[in-house]
Amino acid sequence: MTDRLILKNVRIFDVNQSVFNDEQNVRIEKGIITGIDRFPVDEPSSEHVVDCQGKYVIPGLWECHAHISEYAAEDPEYRNRILSYYPQYPDISWDTYVQGRLQAFLDHGITHIRDVGGPLNSLSTLKQLIENGKYSGPEICYAGPMLEKPPLYWQSKNTRQPGYTEPVETKKDVDIIIERLINGGASLVKTFNKFDREFFEYLVSTAGEYQLPVTHDPGEALYHQIPMDYAMQQGIRCFEHAKAALPVILKTEWAREHDNFIQSADSEKRREFFEKVLIHQEEAIARDRLDMLCRTMIDQNVCYCPTLWTLSSLRMEYKNEAPNEREARRRKLNEAYGRILRLIVETMASHAVKILVGHDSCSPGGNVEEMEFLEQWGVAPSEIIKGTTCYPAQWLGVNDRYGEIRESMAADLVILDQNPLLKISNIRTVHAVLHRGKWMPVNQGDNLPKE
Repeated sequence: MTDRLILKNVRIFDVNQSVFNDEQNVRIEKGIITGIDRFPVDEPSSEHVVDCQGKYVIPGLWECHAHISEYAAEDPEYRNRILSYYPQYPDISWDTYVQGRLQAFLDHGITHIRDVGGPLNSLSTLKQLIENGKYSGPEICYAGPMLEKPPLYWQSKNTRQPGYTEPVETKKDVDIIIERLINGGASLVKTFNKFDREFFEYLVSTAGEYQLPVTHDPGEALYHQIPMDYAMQQGIRCFEHAKAALPVILKTEWAREHDNFIQSADSEKRREFFEKVLIHQEEAIARDRLDMLCRTMIDQNVCYCPTLWTLSSLRMEYKNEAPNEREARRRKLNEAYGRILRLIVETMASHAVKILVGHDSCSPGGNVEEMEFLEQWGVAPSEIIKGTTCYPAQWLGVNDRYGEIRESMAADLVILDQNPLLKISNIRTVHAVLHRGKWMPVNQGDNLPKE
């Protein structure tokens, strides 16, 4: 493909109106959209024209919750461990493996990855390897390490990937880590689980001074030291995982009992109360509080990334009876937990909260599966598309270049054979991908490890 390209007779997704427009032409030059029109297309030899009649084009997709730092692993033992998961490729090299995985993201239409936790040096290295042309892959926006008050919940990950998660105990820690993130090319900050509120507030404020948006993962399923309502008061505008809203929507009497367990070391009593919430959810959950939370999120332009892909055990349909009481109870609790999380997602969707599409792994195909799960839980296809295009670009402050198809925007585009507004699974019908204006042939990694 040349530096100049015309996509002829293609239907363009309008992120503002949530519809596909009638057939138009998209003119691209040096990676930038230079015009959109319905004029007849001459075909001079200096331009390459692609007739896209009957096809649909959407902005390049974002994977909004990934952890891909392992692709930059340097430890030979760790690399061999990863490659051992693919016995069908006994002679594959490390570089071939990484390229296959990155190509698979492009094959699914993913042109940007928002990585929300991993060693800063590894992610910076991987980004540079892609930008320097060693690998062909999506553009990476990363947070670097997950930040938390010690003891670190994911300390075990530091064994294989040093710097995956790091402690924050003082304002000096905040100053040091924010400077490192800026110098290391980070685009955002990821806070996780527990924090002293004084230092959390200082971290969010300091990150804001450097235009680094902060996303927060409250950690445990129920007992959040930094709950959503408090975090939003401090300026947090994105939350990870469907469970993030749970403690905020408890009825008053249940919330009082819950608060007694936040700092408790009695894990058995904490577990018992959590199970009580699940079993008696109709009594425990205040739907008016959930509605109020949604309205606040809309007023404050807050995004929510449910990561339903990780909840496979909660969506499982059992064909056989449980073999014992313990298994029967486990299934009952899982089903109850799934109903609560589904209520949260469906309610947020009904209020038009901005829901981001991210699946919480390094699997190239997980993003598309996440879209299908979101549709099953009440999110409209048009909102799913925006949750993987314009919403993440807006949150990161790069919506002047990405997330929409209009003049002066980067030509990151996905051409589809079928209309994803009819059903979101049609987003699998990728005909071609343009990344930075370059025509990226899809399915080029068919002989390489993808999943």
